[in-house]
Amino acid sequence: MEPNRNENEMRELAKATQASEYVFTKIEVAEEKKEGQAPAETKEPEVINFAARDEATAKKLDGMNAQIKSQSGVSYIPADFEKDDDTNFHIDFIHACSNLRARNYQIVEANRHKTKMISGNIIPAIATTTACITGAVTTEIYLHAQGITDPERFSDGQVNLAFGTMQFLDPFACKKAKNGYDAEMGSNIICVPEEWTSHTKIVLNEGSMTL
Repeated sequence: MEPNRNENEMRELAKATQASEYVFTKIEVAEEKKEGQAPAETKEPEVINFAARDEATAKKLDGMNAQIKSQSGVSYIPADFEKDDDTNFHIDFIHACSNLRARNYQIVEANRHKTKMISGNIIPAIATTTACITGAVTTEIYLHAQGITDPERFSDGQVNLAFGTMQFLDPFACKKAKNGYDAEMGSNIICVPEEWTSHTKIVLNEGSMTL
Protein backbone atom coordinates (compact mmCIF):
# COMPACT_ATOMS: atom_id res chain seq x y z
CA MET A 1 0.00 0.00 0.00
CA GLU A 2 1.14 3.51 -0.72
CA PRO A 3 1.93 5.45 2.48
CA ASN A 4 -0.46 8.29 3.28
CA ARG A 5 1.48 11.45 4.16
CA ASN A 6 -1.58 13.66 4.75
CA GLU A 7 -1.87 14.09 8.53
CA ASN A 8 -5.41 15.51 8.34
CA GLU A 9 -6.66 12.53 6.35
CA MET A 10 -5.08 10.16 8.86
CA ARG A 11 -6.77 12.01 11.74
CA GLU A 12 -10.17 11.72 10.03
CA LEU A 13 -9.55 8.03 9.33
CA ALA A 14 -8.69 7.44 12.99
CA LYS A 15 -11.86 9.27 14.13
CA ALA A 16 -14.03 7.17 11.83
CA THR A 17 -12.56 3.89 13.05
CA GLN A 18 -14.87 2.13 15.51
CA ALA A 19 -13.14 -0.08 18.07
CA SER A 20 -15.03 -3.14 19.25
CA GLU A 21 -16.33 -3.02 22.82
CA TYR A 22 -14.12 -4.70 25.39
CA VAL A 23 -15.79 -7.74 26.92
CA PHE A 24 -14.57 -9.24 30.17
CA THR A 25 -13.71 -12.92 30.00
CA LYS A 26 -15.96 -15.02 32.21
CA ILE A 27 -13.99 -17.57 34.21
CA GLU A 28 -15.74 -20.74 35.30
CA VAL A 29 -14.65 -21.73 38.81
CA ALA A 30 -14.65 -25.48 39.42
CA GLU A 31 -16.52 -26.71 42.45
CA GLU A 32 -14.42 -27.91 45.36
CA LYS A 33 -14.22 -31.66 45.88
CA LYS A 34 -16.39 -32.77 48.77
CA GLU A 35 -15.42 -35.40 51.32
CA GLY A 36 -16.05 -38.92 50.10
CA GLN A 37 -16.40 -37.76 46.50
CA ALA A 38 -14.53 -39.83 43.93
CA PRO A 39 -11.54 -38.03 42.38
CA ALA A 40 -11.95 -36.67 38.89
CA GLU A 41 -10.83 -38.94 36.09
CA THR A 42 -7.37 -38.14 34.80
CA LYS A 43 -7.03 -37.91 31.04
CA GLU A 44 -4.46 -40.01 29.26
CA PRO A 45 -1.68 -37.96 27.66
CA GLU A 46 -2.37 -37.16 24.04
CA VAL A 47 -0.39 -39.23 21.56
CA ILE A 48 0.84 -37.04 18.70
CA ASN A 49 0.55 -38.50 15.22
CA PHE A 50 3.53 -36.79 13.59
CA ALA A 51 2.81 -38.24 10.12
CA ALA A 52 -0.76 -36.91 10.11
CA ARG A 53 0.41 -33.53 11.42
CA ASP A 54 3.06 -33.21 8.70
CA GLU A 55 0.52 -34.18 6.05
CA ALA A 56 -1.93 -31.55 7.30
CA THR A 57 0.83 -28.92 7.28
CA ALA A 58 1.80 -29.81 3.71
CA LYS A 59 -1.85 -29.45 2.59
CA LYS A 60 -2.07 -26.00 4.17
CA LEU A 61 1.12 -24.89 2.41
CA ASP A 62 -0.16 -26.22 -0.92
CA GLY A 63 -3.39 -24.31 -0.41
CA MET A 64 -1.54 -21.09 0.37
CA ASN A 65 0.68 -21.45 -2.71
CA ALA A 66 -2.36 -22.12 -4.92
CA GLN A 67 -4.09 -19.04 -3.50
CA ILE A 68 -1.06 -16.86 -4.23
CA LYS A 69 -0.82 -18.14 -7.82
CA SER A 70 -4.53 -17.51 -8.40
CA GLN A 71 -4.17 -13.80 -7.62
CA SER A 72 -3.26 -12.49 -11.06
CA GLY A 73 -1.60 -9.11 -11.14
CA VAL A 74 -0.63 -9.22 -7.46
CA SER A 75 3.06 -8.99 -6.69
CA TYR A 76 4.80 -9.48 -3.35
CA ILE A 77 7.73 -7.26 -2.45
CA PRO A 78 9.95 -7.94 0.56
CA ALA A 79 10.05 -5.15 3.14
CA ASP A 80 13.67 -4.10 3.65
CA PHE A 81 14.37 -2.15 6.82
CA GLU A 82 16.20 1.13 6.22
CA LYS A 83 16.60 3.44 9.21
CA ASP A 84 18.24 6.31 7.32
CA ASP A 85 15.38 6.84 4.83
CA ASP A 86 12.85 9.05 6.63
CA THR A 87 10.37 8.83 3.73
CA ASN A 88 9.61 5.14 4.34
CA PHE A 89 8.22 5.74 7.87
CA HIS A 90 10.11 2.72 9.28
CA ILE A 91 11.55 4.67 12.22
CA ASP A 92 8.26 6.51 12.75
CA PHE A 93 6.42 3.19 13.02
CA ILE A 94 8.97 1.68 15.42
CA HIS A 95 9.05 4.91 17.45
CA ALA A 96 5.26 5.00 17.82
CA CYS A 97 4.88 1.30 18.69
CA SER A 98 7.77 1.19 21.17
CA ASN A 99 6.58 4.31 23.01
CA LEU A 100 3.02 2.96 23.16
CA ARG A 101 4.40 -0.17 24.80
CA ALA A 102 6.58 1.93 27.13
CA ARG A 103 3.60 4.02 28.19
CA ASN A 104 1.50 0.90 28.76
CA TYR A 105 4.12 -0.64 31.08
CA GLN A 106 5.33 2.64 32.66
CA ILE A 107 8.76 2.35 30.98
CA VAL A 108 10.73 5.51 30.20
CA GLU A 109 9.84 6.62 26.67
CA ALA A 110 12.47 7.48 24.06
CA ASN A 111 12.67 10.38 21.63
CA ARG A 112 12.83 9.71 17.90
CA HIS A 113 16.60 10.13 17.68
CA LYS A 114 17.19 7.56 20.43
CA THR A 115 14.74 5.17 18.75
CA LYS A 116 16.72 5.51 15.52
CA MET A 117 20.00 4.75 17.31
CA ILE A 118 18.60 1.69 19.12
CA SER A 119 16.96 0.23 16.00
CA GLY A 120 20.21 0.70 14.09
CA ASN A 121 21.96 -1.53 16.60
CA ILE A 122 19.23 -4.13 17.10
CA ILE A 123 18.55 -5.02 13.45
CA PRO A 124 22.17 -6.07 12.66
CA ALA A 125 22.27 -8.01 15.94
CA ILE A 126 19.12 -9.94 14.98
CA ALA A 127 20.55 -10.78 11.55
CA THR A 128 23.83 -12.06 13.00
CA THR A 129 24.18 -13.24 16.61
CA THR A 130 20.48 -13.91 17.23
CA ALA A 131 20.18 -15.91 13.99
CA CYS A 132 23.31 -17.93 14.86
CA ILE A 133 22.11 -18.71 18.39
CA THR A 134 18.64 -19.64 17.13
CA GLY A 135 20.19 -22.20 14.78
CA ALA A 136 22.31 -23.68 17.57
CA VAL A 137 19.34 -23.92 19.95
CA THR A 138 17.15 -25.53 17.28
CA THR A 139 19.78 -28.23 16.78
CA GLU A 140 19.52 -29.08 20.49
CA ILE A 141 15.71 -29.14 20.23
CA TYR A 142 16.00 -31.79 17.50
CA LEU A 143 17.86 -34.02 19.94
CA HIS A 144 15.26 -33.44 22.63
CA ALA A 145 12.40 -34.17 20.19
CA GLN A 146 14.01 -37.53 19.37
CA GLY A 147 13.77 -38.52 23.02
CA ILE A 148 17.49 -38.25 23.76
CA THR A 149 18.13 -37.70 27.48
CA ASP A 150 21.88 -38.35 27.77
CA PRO A 151 23.44 -34.96 28.75
CA GLU A 152 26.66 -35.84 26.88
CA ARG A 153 24.74 -35.83 23.59
CA PHE A 154 23.85 -32.15 24.03
CA SER A 155 26.12 -29.13 23.65
CA ASP A 156 26.49 -25.82 25.43
CA GLY A 157 27.33 -23.22 22.80
CA GLN A 158 29.36 -20.05 23.25
CA VAL A 159 29.40 -17.64 20.32
CA ASN A 160 31.37 -14.41 19.93
CA LEU A 161 31.00 -13.03 16.42
CA ALA A 162 33.16 -10.01 17.28
CA PHE A 163 36.17 -12.36 17.37
CA GLY A 164 34.71 -14.96 15.01
CA THR A 165 34.73 -17.74 17.63
CA MET A 166 32.21 -20.53 18.16
CA GLN A 167 32.72 -23.09 20.92
CA PHE A 168 30.54 -26.06 21.79
CA LEU A 169 31.14 -27.60 25.19
CA ASP A 170 29.67 -30.40 27.28
CA PRO A 171 26.95 -28.89 29.50
CA PHE A 172 27.23 -28.88 33.28
CA ALA A 173 24.74 -30.82 35.36
CA CYS A 174 21.94 -28.77 36.90
CA LYS A 175 22.82 -27.25 40.26
CA LYS A 176 20.92 -29.13 42.98
CA ALA A 177 19.55 -27.36 46.02
CA LYS A 178 20.79 -28.75 49.33
CA ASN A 179 19.53 -28.68 52.90
CA GLY A 180 21.58 -26.56 55.25
CA TYR A 181 22.42 -23.02 56.23
CA ASP A 182 22.05 -20.38 53.52
CA ALA A 183 24.29 -17.37 54.14
CA GLU A 184 22.30 -15.12 51.78
CA MET A 185 18.97 -15.92 53.44
CA GLY A 186 20.53 -16.04 56.92
CA SER A 187 18.61 -19.15 57.89
CA ASN A 188 18.44 -22.90 57.50
CA ILE A 189 16.96 -24.16 54.24
CA ILE A 190 14.87 -27.32 53.94
CA CYS A 191 14.41 -28.38 50.32
CA VAL A 192 11.07 -29.85 49.24
CA PRO A 193 11.59 -31.97 47.28
CA GLU A 194 15.17 -32.66 48.24
CA GLU A 195 17.85 -31.77 45.68
CA TRP A 196 15.48 -29.91 43.38
CA THR A 197 16.86 -28.12 40.34
CA SER A 198 15.71 -25.18 38.23
CA HIS A 199 13.91 -27.73 36.01
CA THR A 200 12.01 -29.41 38.84
CA LYS A 201 8.24 -29.02 38.96
CA ILE A 202 5.62 -30.19 41.45
CA VAL A 203 2.23 -31.36 40.15
CA LEU A 204 -0.68 -31.13 42.58
CA ASN A 205 -3.28 -33.40 41.04
CA GLU A 206 -5.84 -32.88 43.78
CA GLY A 207 -8.58 -30.99 41.95
CA SER A 208 -9.80 -27.64 43.23
CA MET A 209 -8.12 -26.48 46.44
CA THR A 210 -7.93 -23.29 48.45
CA LEU A 211 -4.62 -21.68 49.28
